[in-house]
Amino acid sequence: MPRDEWDDAMDGTPLPDDGPAAFLARVEWAARDGQGPGDLLAPGAARLLGLDALTLSICAHDGHLELLWGDPESGLGTDLETLQYTLGDGPTLEAARHGRLLHEPDVLVTDPHRWPLFLPAASRTPLRAVVAQPLRLR
Repeated sequence: MPRDEWDDAMDGTPLPDDGPAAFLARVEWAARDGQGPGDLLAPGAARLLGLDALTLSICAHDGHLELLWGDPESGLGTDLETLQYTLGDGPTLEAARHGRLLHEPDVLVTDPHRWPLFLPAASRTPLRAVVAQPLRLR
């Protein structure tokens, strides 16, 4: 999508051109100022990226992950994040633990030993593919 179309679709919210670290730094400053990621990203970001759901989690001081933002605010993405945190198993946790991109194009044929708690529960949802990308600030 051309930059001007993105800006129009995002109601003037500019596409970050200074990288994910700078974007996450802005999210951190917004949180310190009482704002959330929703103040930086307009609803519909997932759809604009061709996704059904988009979530952003943060690693808390004690090492566990917390859901920070989701688009849409409720539904598949946020429900699956909560499920993973509850079970202690799933793609977001694996990507965060190993610090690398995780792409599973068809969760229906994923080795059941990979996420033995998450997969049976997720198989009862519309989830069919997942991408988890850890972003780290240095």
